[in-house]
Amino acid sequence: LHRWETMPLTIALVGRMLCGEAPPQAIMDCISCYESFLKVPEDCAAARAWKRSVMGLLEDRAWDEFPLYRDCLASSIGGDTERDLASYLEYHYAEGRFYKRIQEGCRSVPPRPLRQKPTVPTDSSGFKVKVKESKDAGPEIRFCNDGETFVVYPDYGGTLQDWRVGEAVIIPGPLASSSGSSDLLAGGYRSFAGAGGLRPIWALGAHQNPCVIWNHAYSWDIVEDTAGKKVLELRRVFHHADICYRISMTRGTPGFCFEARAVNRLDFTYGAFGFNLPLSFSVDALDHASFSWREGARQKELTVGGQKDSFFKIPARRRLTFSQEDWSLEIESEEDKTACYLVDWSLEWITPDLHGVYRPLRQGEETMARWVFKATKRKGRAG
Repeated sequence: LHRWETMPLTIALVGRMLCGEAPPQAIMDCISCYESFLKVPEDCAAARAWKRSVMGLLEDRAWDEFPLYRDCLASSIGGDTERDLASYLEYHYAEGRFYKRIQEGCRSVPPRPLRQKPTVPTDSSGFKVKVKESKDAGPEIRFCNDGETFVVYPDYGGTLQDWRVGEAVIIPGPLASSSGSSDLLAGGYRSFAGAGGLRPIWALGAHQNPCVIWNHAYSWDIVEDTAGKKVLELRRVFHHADICYRISMTRGTPGFCFEARAVNRLDFTYGAFGFNLPLSFSVDALDHASFSWREGARQKELTVGGQKDSFFKIPARRRLTFSQEDWSLEIESEEDKTACYLVDWSLEWITPDLHGVYRPLRQGEETMARWVFKATKRKGRAG
């Protein structure tokens, strides 16, 4: 909620955490469930479960210290428009999109519309790499491997989009933005722009603001184009690092390999490679979409709809599998260079973003990362 009523709680919790105190768990769980509830239509099973959790957690005594936020949440999730509007008008002007939504009895964050999945391109058969020049997007480099296909846009940070295996869409094409922009490949972060796709992050301690190398054109070259292998190389020199990516596909082998290399140009810094990966998703997948990984000798699994958090962490360090109804994706990474995956989701996408392991770097030192992505259609499923 972008409202003044949240400020007393926010300031108090930040102060306590800076002093080393743990925030009240009931309040944190309540806010997480509320944020998850806002992401989906109210009539779905997950939304009803999250709503029940919020209503129960609002009864916890920890909220007695923050009655403004508690009452704001209660009236919002309970659909009490009159009470919600009265609270809003006490601290805000009667204008703006949030005021309008409350006045009209809408939810604070309306669900995003679902996109129709595109048809399989006619050029996805055979084993080839094709280059097409687009007026809006610049070079479009499409890889094809007997029905599996994806496209890379060098002019937009080398983003990899439109990955399909047969009719199954793994990474969608340009995603809709919350601002309503329909630009094909606008810059910016995933929630506010049309651009999506697999994009590496060269993080210098600012993992949540990786756009610095996304909004730049990269030079490119197809460095291998044989009957058995296709390799695309992308390069860009920045003030802080020389960046090089290699994307390779092998004939008859599902998926692709993505290699990233950075040479530090600063006197000293900490650096790590990660990536942002928005996958196709829908509200219908909430109850059965799952992540699985190993922790030591133990196999772990969780479902997205079973999480109370709208944003969660997965401590996978070597292999992570994401499964939906008609396809599954396996990601392999280097254990010593992988800290965890940070997962966010909406009605259109779910993002298992890899967070790398920082290490100290002096000028001229090199960092490399290698990730293998393999998607397969699940037997007996549609598509």
